[in-house]
Amino acid sequence: MIYVAATCTGTMIGFVDIFRKILTIIQTIVPILLILAASISVGKLMMDPEDKGDKLKHSIKNSLIAALFVFLLPMILKLTLDASGNASSFTACWNAKGSISWSSGYVSTGEINGERMQVISNGSDYEPGTTPEPKTSPSSATSSTNHSQISKRIWVGDSRTVQMYIYVNNAGWSTAVTSALSSGTTDGRGDLWSCKGSMGYSWMVTQGVSNIEASIGNGTAIIILMGVNDCAYSGQSRQYASYINNKAAIWSNRGARTYFVSIMPTNGSYQSFNSTIVAFNANIRPLLSNNVQYIDAYSYLTSTGFGTTDGLHYDGNTYQKIYQYIINHL
Repeated sequence: MIYVAATCTGTMIGFVDIFRKILTIIQTIVPILLILAASISVGKLMMDPEDKGDKLKHSIKNSLIAALFVFLLPMILKLTLDASGNASSFTACWNAKGSISWSSGYVSTGEINGERMQVISNGSDYEPGTTPEPKTSPSSATSSTNHSQISKRIWVGDSRTVQMYIYVNNAGWSTAVTSALSSGTTDGRGDLWSCKGSMGYSWMVTQGVSNIEASIGNGTAIIILMGVNDCAYSGQSRQYASYINNKAAIWSNRGARTYFVSIMPTNGSYQSFNSTIVAFNANIRPLLSNNVQYIDAYSYLTSTGFGTTDGLHYDGNTYQKIYQYIINHL
């Protein structure tokens, strides 16, 4: 079981969008009305300073303080939410950049990282004519490399990758196994695995890649399965793409090939998380360089079916299926 960041679902996005608009109206109109009321009180005080002077002065002061508070309310709210972290779906949506307006149905539209896009959650990351076409070789998963050129496979991921290792290697669950995976371990096939539950971008750049970088050489395939713990946060897809592109350029010079596996779907109690996953996949795919091949495991699973144990993690048969699909696209 891994910790998943609170999701910015379609229903919550709509609520937050309406809340932002209402807050903007309040922030604009209320201070004007309060300042107008204060101005009227000032006029009365000037006309008759002796008549209820203290009461008018008190009213003016209160109006100005209230106007300032209402004007600063969005800033106060943002600081409060930032301090609490993305612990709730409301906070995750509030912290999303721009005005996002996704529907909770199959077709979802939104602005992520300042880029307008339309994505559909029926197994395809793109709607024809609305987003850039996926890159051709080597970033398109539809083309395969000659498998004989690959001498070593390296896997970097989170708890889904941990579980895939356990199922495809019949390793069994133990603290020793998960501990070894978190620092990098080699299986019976010679594959190197660096993966840890609850991890995301920060772990990948500080430890996940460091565990395996010295092992990268000619004929190495680096397979990255990260992002499910980060995709609710605005801007993470761009961070992922930038980091992976930089590393892929270095690894390419060593004769290695880099692969990014799309974040895969959920079901059950995590079903609403799919709109965020689809958006992340659609956003990162065109940002990956020609040194990175994108493997669309999301579309594969949604079109062929999959089983989960808790809505987020897969059953053994599905992990075997995912593993073989990735191998076939190296």
